[in-house]
Amino acid sequence: MFVARGGDAKDWEPAYSVPPSTRAPIVRERLHDDEVLRNLDLATWGLRPSWAKDGGPAPIYARIETAATNGVFRSAFAGARALVSMIGYCEWEALPDGEQPHYIHAGDELLAAAGL
Repeated sequence: MFVARGGDAKDWEPAYSVPPSTRAPIVRERLHDDEVLRNLDLATWGLRPSWAKDGGPAPIYARIETAATNGVFRSAFAGARALVSMIGYCEWEALPDGEQPHYIHAGDELLAAAGL
């Protein structure tokens, strides 16, 4: 379970699928007056670096192996991390005759993915 308060996600409705254009709750930690606060905020997929031009692509996946050194993700990795809670997600397996989805979950337990 995640302990968080405040934020703008109080009216969010759970969804079966959360594509990149859909706002979904994330847990963010912030330091305020020497106290660590966790907020539950809404965010969409995609990272727009400060130096990116308007209308350009917004990357939605970072590789853990390069997130700290890749120019697109480096600043967010250093100071804008979040937890993305979920009950499950799909991984796709490439097969000779197409793709096969596999639903990854932990029963009734929440999972967390790292977010930037």
